[in-house]
Amino acid sequence: MARKLPTFERILGGEAIMAIVYAEISSSLYFALGIVSLWALGLTPLVLILVGLLFGLAASAYSEGVTTLDEGGGASAIARRAFGDLVGFVVGWVVVLDLVVVIALSLLFVPHYAAAAVGRLDDLRSPADAVVAVVLVAVLAAALLTGRARMGRLARPVAALDLIVQGGLVLLGLVLVLDVDRLTGPLELGVAPSWNAVAYSLPIALIAFTGIEIVANLLREATEPVEALHRDTVLAVVGTIVIYAVIAALALTAFPVGPAPGAPSGYASEISTTWLNAPLAGLAEAVGDEIGPAVGTVLRVLVGLSAVLILLFSALTAYAGATRLLGSLARSDALPRFMGRPSRRAPAGGRIVAVPALGVPFVLVVASFSEDEASGLAGIYSFGILLAFMAVFLGVVWLRVAAPELERPLRMRLEFRFLGTRVPATALIGFALSWVLFVLTLGSHPSARIVPPLWLLGGLVLYVVARRQRGASVLGSGQARAAAPPLEVTEVRYGTIVVPVKQAGPIEEEMLAVAAKLAASQDARVLALQVTEVPLSDPIDVRRPEDEERDARLRRMAETFASDYGVPVELRLLRSRAISQTIAAEARAAGAGLILIGAVPHFTQRAGRLQVFSETVENLLRKAHCRVIVTSFPAGTTASPPDPPAGAVAEAPR
Repeated sequence: MARKLPTFERILGGEAIMAIVYAEISSSLYFALGIVSLWALGLTPLVLILVGLLFGLAASAYSEGVTTLDEGGGASAIARRAFGDLVGFVVGWVVVLDLVVVIALSLLFVPHYAAAAVGRLDDLRSPADAVVAVVLVAVLAAALLTGRARMGRLARPVAALDLIVQGGLVLLGLVLVLDVDRLTGPLELGVAPSWNAVAYSLPIALIAFTGIEIVANLLREATEPVEALHRDTVLAVVGTIVIYAVIAALALTAFPVGPAPGAPSGYASEISTTWLNAPLAGLAEAVGDEIGPAVGTVLRVLVGLSAVLILLFSALTAYAGATRLLGSLARSDALPRFMGRPSRRAPAGGRIVAVPALGVPFVLVVASFSEDEASGLAGIYSFGILLAFMAVFLGVVWLRVAAPELERPLRMRLEFRFLGTRVPATALIGFALSWVLFVLTLGSHPSARIVPPLWLLGGLVLYVVARRQRGASVLGSGQARAAAPPLEVTEVRYGTIVVPVKQAGPIEEEMLAVAAKLAASQDARVLALQVTEVPLSDPIDVRRPEDEERDARLRRMAETFASDYGVPVELRLLRSRAISQTIAAEARAAGAGLILIGAVPHFTQRAGRLQVFSETVENLLRKAHCRVIVTSFPAGTTASPPDPPAGAVAEAPR
C-alpha cells in the first residue's frame, strides 16, 4: 500500500520568525528613545524593562489566542470570538488607529534621520517634517494600490540591517562609552525625574514596542508552531528588551542628564533635546567620537541612512497590516460594503487603502497641538495598544472558561484551577497592569482623551451602517443568513486515469495508490506512463543499463497495485524527445478523463514571473485535453528533479 506523505508546508522557520519579530518590534527604538528619555531621564532603561515585561505577557497571550483560533486578525479576532462582533470591531478599529500612528511616527522621523546623516538636523523644523510624512504616506498608498510593494524580499535584509546597527552600537558603546556613575549620578527619584514625569513616561514607553499585531499574524506561518512560537518569539522579545535597556543606558551615559529649564522635570539629556528627532544617530556620533571625530561622522551617516530604510520598511509593514486588518473587518460584516470591494490591483480594496492615508494627516494635525508632537502621537498609541492588551488577556481567560474544548497548542503559564478550569494567572496580571497604565494614559495624555474617542465614534458609525446594510443586529454575533441550498454533486467519470511515473519511488507509489482507489470506485483503469526523454544527439531507441533495472521495478509496482486494488493497471515504457507532448498524446489516444502527477517543490523566475511548476508540468497543463491534478511533496522525498510546491493543485484548461 502507498504510504501517506505530508502535503502542506508552512513557510517560516524558527530563524525567520525570530528575525521578523525582532525587526518589527525593534524598529520603533529609532523614534522611541528620545521620547521616553525626555520624561524618564535616568530611569529610561528601567522603564523600558518594566514595559517590556508587560509586552512579553501580551505576546504570550497573543500566541495562545492566535494558535487556538488559527485565524488572522490578532486582538480583534480573539475579542470577536470571546465577546462578540461589536467588541471585536472596537478592538480592531483602535488597533487600526495604532497602526496609523506607527506609520505617522516612522515617516515623521524619516526626514530627521536623513538630515542627521548629512549633518543638517537643525535645519529641519515642523511642519516641514509632517509635510514630508504626508507625501511619503501617499507614495506608500500608491505602491500598495499598484501592487509594487514587495515586503517579502526586504524582510530579512532589513531585519539583518536593524540587528547590525543596534548590535554594533551596543558592542561599541559597552567598550567605549558605558559609565555607570555618569548614568546614575544625576538620578534623584522624585526630582530628576519627577513622579509626574515617571507616570507620564510609562504609557508612552509602549511606543517602543510596536508591531505585535503584525507579528501575531505572521506567527501562524511557523514551520513548527509550538516550538517556534514558544522559543523564538520569547528569544526575540527578550533580546529586544535587553538591547533597548542597554542602548538607553549608553545614550544617557554619552549624554548625561543635566539641568534644563523648560524640560518636564527641569532636567534633560541631549539625547532628548538636541537629538530628540534622531536619537540613534546622536548616539552613533557620540560612540564614534570616542575613537575620533571622523569615525563619529561615519557612524552617524551610516546609522542615519540605515534608519531611513528601516523606518520606511516599518511604515510599509504597518500600512500593509492596517489594510489586512481592515479587510478582515470588512469580511466579518463590520464595515460597509463599499469599503470591502476589491480593486483589480489592490485585493483589500482602494477605499480600505485610503483609510490609513487619510488617518496619518489626521493624527499629525491633532498631535501638533501637543507640547511635543511625538509624545502626543505616543499617547494616542498607548490608548489603543492597552485596550487591545486588555481585550486579549480577558479573551484568553474567557475562552478557557467558555470554550475549554478548543485545542490550545500553546498555553500561558502559571495556571490555577477556578471552577474546574485552568486559568492563567499571567493573563490576569497582564490585564491588571494594562488597566493601571490605561488609567495613567487617560489621566496624563490629553491626546489620548481626544483622538481615540473621535476615531471610535467614526468607526461605530461605519459599523452601524454595515450591520444595517446586512440586516444584522448591532449587538449580535454574526450575520443572519438564509440557509444555503444543498450543493448538487455531479460524479465525473474518468474511464482511464493516466499517471506519469519516473521511477519506482515514494511519489509514484502514492500517486498510483490514489489512481487505483479512484479507478476501483468507478470501474475504471489506470495507465502508468514512463517516458524517457532522449536528447536529439542520441538515437531514439538508445538504452542505458540502468533503464532495465528501473523498468523491472516499475513492472513489479504496477502488478502489486493491480493485485491489491483489483483494477487494471497498465504500464507503458516510452521514449520521446518531449515528455509532456508524449504524455498528452497517449492520454488523448486512451480517452483518459484524468491525469495525476506527483512532484517536488521547484520555484524559478521566468519572464519576470514566478514559475511554480517545471517546464514539463507547465507544458502538460497547456496541452492536456482533460483534467490534470498536480500534487507535490516535500523536498527530499525523491532524488528526482523537483517540481511544484507542496500542496499545490492545478487543473488544465478544458
